[in-house]
Amino acid sequence: MGSFDWEGFIAFMLIGMICLFGIASIVGILILIVRSMTPPDIQDMKAKRDVKGLINALGNKKVREDSAKALGELKDPLAVEPLIAVAVLKDHDYSLYGLRIIAVKALGNIGDSRAVETLISLLYESGISSVVEDELEKIGGPNVEEALAKYKNWKSSEQLKGESKMNFQPVLTEDIRKALAVLEDAHELPYNEELEKRVNDALDSIAANGEVGIKVLLERLYRDMRMSGSNVDVPSWGDFAWNEWLKQKAIVYALGRAKAKSVVPQLISLLGATSKDQQFYEILQPAAAKALGEIGDKHAIEPLRNCLRNDDVSNKTKRAIGEALEQLEGQPVLDPALIIAKADNMNKKEDGEDVLKLLAQIDSSMFDTLTKDQKYYVWYLRGLVYKWRGDKSKAIDCFQTSLNYYNASDAMAHRHLAELKS
Repeated sequence: MGSFDWEGFIAFMLIGMICLFGIASIVGILILIVRSMTPPDIQDMKAKRDVKGLINALGNKKVREDSAKALGELKDPLAVEPLIAVAVLKDHDYSLYGLRIIAVKALGNIGDSRAVETLISLLYESGISSVVEDELEKIGGPNVEEALAKYKNWKSSEQLKGESKMNFQPVLTEDIRKALAVLEDAHELPYNEELEKRVNDALDSIAANGEVGIKVLLERLYRDMRMSGSNVDVPSWGDFAWNEWLKQKAIVYALGRAKAKSVVPQLISLLGATSKDQQFYEILQPAAAKALGEIGDKHAIEPLRNCLRNDDVSNKTKRAIGEALEQLEGQPVLDPALIIAKADNMNKKEDGEDVLKLLAQIDSSMFDTLTKDQKYYVWYLRGLVYKWRGDKSKAIDCFQTSLNYYNASDAMAHRHLAELKS
């Protein structure tokens, strides 16, 4: 028996449908099908202030985060109730963590008092409380001040250092004490491979004690760290502060090697935190991203992707996030923010051609999703490559194009243009 002629069958059915309904109806049906499969254009709706359309888009998994962010930027009171509904979604596995954070921030931007009661109820929820605290402070009001004062007193009474500080002291065995002493005695400023191995072995021996060991490492991680809302700080002790950041990095790496899934919420919180100390962005945040990749919990994928799109996250952290996502998803990550971060780390003089090839991966549809700062930087990086090549004309074109997206007086493109035109 011969194989069934599927192509002939499909052609026959199409001809039959055209005869029955007419070609205009069939085309209309096909258009509706295509539209239903295509995510709504959030940027277009935002430009048109289509608040109802953006609210409807909150139900679309592909664009719901962008929609929530756009609603917060438009600050239309009509969005308050839908955003409240998103903020209180049940999230047992952290798959909605990023969406809820964006919804909470959007409510803070809108500043409507209707959100206060809901946000206060979220103050005591681990993993989201620091952001809620920040947004409540934006809204303000007597009820907010009273609720925040009560919350801060509760944190103090429980001796919490931020949302991730534990409210108990695990019993330390003699072996754990000795291993901690190795960490405390280490001064890691000069690179010392032998010392680094000794510290890592000690931390791994602590983690090998199971949940008790993991809790000991978390206690030590937050010992000298202070968290106010989503802001992270350590005492400013010069070289000792730098050394403390390095020790905290070593602890985070140990948690990653131990594949400790119980610490995923704390590591996600570190990814979303801010600090006045540049070491936090250069040392601890990238370490948190790397550890999440090594732990292998796929619930970290969505928060990692959210951080990848955050302009406040350093390019070094974004590169670490890209590596973590490749581990978690098992395939290369094609994201314009990651491409920019990788290009930023390359030598514009010696690897100029590779930089241009990498940036060329950002097609027009991807470019449209970038923020103005990111669009500026894409063209700025191209300008640097052409400047080093000695291609004055192309360098000028690139730098001038970059200023279409960011034209402040401190934009470095101005300086390069002045040099090229002098």
